[in-house]
Amino acid sequence: MVEFLKAKGTSFVNKPVGVNNVNTGAVEAGQTLARVGQQLASQFFADAEQEQIKLGKEVGMTLPVRDDDGNLAFQTTPTTLSDVAKNAAEPIIQKRYEDALNVDIFSKLNEIRQKSRTSTEFSKNVENEMSVYIEQTKLSGGDRYVGGMTETVAKLSAQHFNAMATEETKEAMRISSLQSNQISNLNIADLISIAGDQINKANIGELDNVIEDLESNVQAIVEQNNNNLVTNNLAVDTHRKTDTSAKTSVSFALVNILTKDKTPAQIHEIENYFRTGTLPKDLSNKEIVLLDKIESSPYRNEVKKYVSNVQDKVSEITRQITADKNRAYVDKQRQINEYRNDATIYRNSQQFKAQFQMQLSSIHNEIFASGGVASDEQKNKIRNLENQLFKATDGTGVMINGQRILLTKGEAMSAMNEAVVMGLENTIVRSNLFKTGADLGKLQDALYQRDPRLLSPDQKKVYDTVIEVSGASLQKDSIVNATGKAINDNITSANRADAIIAENEITTNTMRNADGFGNQNFGNTSKEQDILSKGHDISAEYFQQNFEEELRTGTPRALRIDAQMARGNFSSAFINFMDNALNGRNDGEITRAMNYFQKYSQVLEGGIRVDKMYGAVSEETYGIYSIAKKLIPAFRGKTSFFDVEGVNGGPVTQAQMLTKIKQVYQARTQPESISNFKSNLKSIIGKEKNSFDYLTNTLGFDRTEARDLQFVVDMSASMGLTKKLTDEILSASKEGIYLDGENTVVDFYAGGDDAFRSKYAFKAIFTNGEDGFARSVIQSKLNELEHFVEKRDDDGKLVKRPVGSFTLMFKPTQVIDGKVQYSTGTRVDAVQPDVLDTPVYLQPIPYGSRKDDVRYVAVTRKGQFYRPIKLPNGALMAFDAKELRRGGSTAEVGGIE
Repeated sequence: MVEFLKAKGTSFVNKPVGVNNVNTGAVEAGQTLARVGQQLASQFFADAEQEQIKLGKEVGMTLPVRDDDGNLAFQTTPTTLSDVAKNAAEPIIQKRYEDALNVDIFSKLNEIRQKSRTSTEFSKNVENEMSVYIEQTKLSGGDRYVGGMTETVAKLSAQHFNAMATEETKEAMRISSLQSNQISNLNIADLISIAGDQINKANIGELDNVIEDLESNVQAIVEQNNNNLVTNNLAVDTHRKTDTSAKTSVSFALVNILTKDKTPAQIHEIENYFRTGTLPKDLSNKEIVLLDKIESSPYRNEVKKYVSNVQDKVSEITRQITADKNRAYVDKQRQINEYRNDATIYRNSQQFKAQFQMQLSSIHNEIFASGGVASDEQKNKIRNLENQLFKATDGTGVMINGQRILLTKGEAMSAMNEAVVMGLENTIVRSNLFKTGADLGKLQDALYQRDPRLLSPDQKKVYDTVIEVSGASLQKDSIVNATGKAINDNITSANRADAIIAENEITTNTMRNADGFGNQNFGNTSKEQDILSKGHDISAEYFQQNFEEELRTGTPRALRIDAQMARGNFSSAFINFMDNALNGRNDGEITRAMNYFQKYSQVLEGGIRVDKMYGAVSEETYGIYSIAKKLIPAFRGKTSFFDVEGVNGGPVTQAQMLTKIKQVYQARTQPESISNFKSNLKSIIGKEKNSFDYLTNTLGFDRTEARDLQFVVDMSASMGLTKKLTDEILSASKEGIYLDGENTVVDFYAGGDDAFRSKYAFKAIFTNGEDGFARSVIQSKLNELEHFVEKRDDDGKLVKRPVGSFTLMFKPTQVIDGKVQYSTGTRVDAVQPDVLDTPVYLQPIPYGSRKDDVRYVAVTRKGQFYRPIKLPNGALMAFDAKELRRGGSTAEVGGIE
């Protein structure tokens, strides 16, 4: 519904209140609509304007200012742009053109500076070239930039001009300083010359005044040099050199006077005076005064150098005079050098030398073919050839068939020796009489000494041939000596071959000794062990990677090594493996090492367990493995080993256990461990003072073994092992060291507490059936002795009758099979003496460091006493182990005093 409003009339009050419009509100509504529309239009226009500004900036940034050749290409703003976009684009385009123009202006000004020699020339070149460049820019459409270009050119060219002007000023000062310095140096040279003249004329009394005047001139030159430094910026180093030259000029003048007409030797005496203080000989009183003044100079070192230079110059002049006196000789040498450098002369000379060698060799072959005897005709031919050869060494050589031949004496001697010595050397080699280095050395000595007495008759014939052939030459002695030198290479080669043969022989013998078939026992020395490793071509890694597999597959090398180690003969490779395993972290390696120790420390020989590891490895290594062999199996699978825990709660590894054993043992002497160690040790050894005494007094070890095995006791104490376990370990070692003497060997010296067990029992010394052979040798020697039995006749007299014999005892009393020990009674091969026989035993007497360095003294028993058997000559009947192995010759198996 439309509502019509009535207009209100105008009303007045008592006073004026202004004019009040009377309307219906339509005007206000229209105005509001107009205002909102105007605001929306303004907003739309502003957004459109921003879009155009953005477009203009993008055009300004992307519009190319250079063409493809890099030249400026002035372009107008695209007409398709709106006014707003143009206004946004043009400042950017203008700035980019200005930047490009500045780069070009900078480059062109640098080019102008490079080719301008002076600042003035630079200004002219800038004015000419840059005005042209500005004009070209204007014509190319860049007239709006001309003002900025002109300002930039003016600013940059002014900087270049100032820099160039500064450099020119510096250069002018440098030239001025050098010119002034040159004048100073000329003054110094003049001063030295004048000083020399004045000092030379002055007598001794006038010297001080003359020197004082000269020093004043020196001071003037020094001040001039200082002024040059300040005014012209003279280089500091140049100033210092000139300053020193000026201040030493008077001293140098004195040196010149003092050394005048002196020889180099006399000048050397003067130079030596400054080092030793020894006054030169033959100096006048005035010269002595001059020398004293030189000595007191503050520039002593410079003076010494100057004197040395004077000496060098005098020496050079002396040499030059000598050279001038021998000018003719020099000219001749020059001519000789020209000939030597002439390719044609050189080629002809070499051909001549080759022909000489061929002719000489032909004559020598004829001599060799005739039994080494040279005829007079052959000797003459040789001498004529040699004469012609050596003429070519005189001066400028010799002309032969129109060709100049020129050789040095060295070339001539070499050509002659090569031709003769080669033939003689071939004769020596083909004789097959000098195959060894020793034989060749005898021949060499015979040639040098001209004395063949040490040669065999056949070898002497070769020597005679050498002397005969060389005697045909004019250079006999030279050829003989050259032949002797030529033999050196043959000696070296022969010695090398001899050494290889000897080395191979040593390796073969050592390997056979280790096998038990050699002439000597394998002594387990470091050298022998190294040879064994080399002979088998093995290293420590072999026992970690290959030995067990080769042994399983029956490889000959492994079988041989195993047999050798079962005899107690070890290679350095094995010893190194055992030592390395103690320091390793590889459980597999440690397991192998433990297995090897277990295997070779209880080798069964004839029912007797023999410890082959004892003495082969170091005492500490043996002790560690002995402890580890007992402990590690007991703790295998456990999660802890003393204070060592397994990783992540797992079982402790062998590597951890072995490391702990070593660690505890090595830490036993540390302050924090020593108290516990001593307490544990006391619980093992009881009342004994130390582990050594415990082994000897309580357990009955020999002193030698006690020294070695005290490591085991100390390690047990370090680990906190009980006395029982320690004794078990030691008893096992003892049983493997002191073997059953089989009632043959009785050892009262090195058998521990049981005389019927010994480390020199036959099973310990002899292997692979050698013990039976040794007994048979001894018995054969015993059979040679006359045996009597004492008996009283009917009259009561004591008479001897030859009956029975001396019989070597042999009756093994026990067998160790695993851990069981029992008596075996009388073995089938045991020896049971007849009632009329005398039982014989053997007392071992060691005499060296090797295992088989032992003699067995034959003894008989009477009651509780043993007495040695004496031979008819009064010596004791004794048998050396080495000789028993070889069969026992009468010389060695005879006796000892």
